[in-house]
Amino acid sequence: MIRRLTGSLLVVALIVVWTGAAVAAPQPVAEATSARNQLVVDISQGQVQLAANGTVLVPLRARCQPPLGAFELNVGVLQDGVFGSVVLLGTGFPPCDGRWHRLTVTVAPEAGSFVAGRATVDASLSAFDPVEGDLIVFDTVTVRL
Repeated sequence: MIRRLTGSLLVVALIVVWTGAAVAAPQPVAEATSARNQLVVDISQGQVQLAANGTVLVPLRARCQPPLGAFELNVGVLQDGVFGSVVLLGTGFPPCDGRWHRLTVTVAPEAGSFVAGRATVDASLSAFDPVEGDLIVFDTVTVRL
């Protein structure tokens, strides 16, 4: 039940952000720009794998610059109506030390299993900036499992 609720909240949050950008409505969360390089999350597209048990292994790398404090990482996989997500909350990933950090997240579907074929993988990384408040960055890729 918690995974279903978390997945639903992630989808709603992404829809709100995308819809807000489409109509140029003000957003309560500032988006960090890649030009500033303060906060970055990248899915390693060519390395996403389907595991034998129907889960998806999503390798990614992230970088966070001081004085930011990363507090949330979300990874979701969508394939023909099958959805799964993982939310990592708290401090420590990535440490905001300006270096690249790698992590592989295992995403299980809420129901059924992922199968060989195309899937969309989304990742978002959130951090707190003492001046600007909450920042969030996204990466989305389409992969073949």
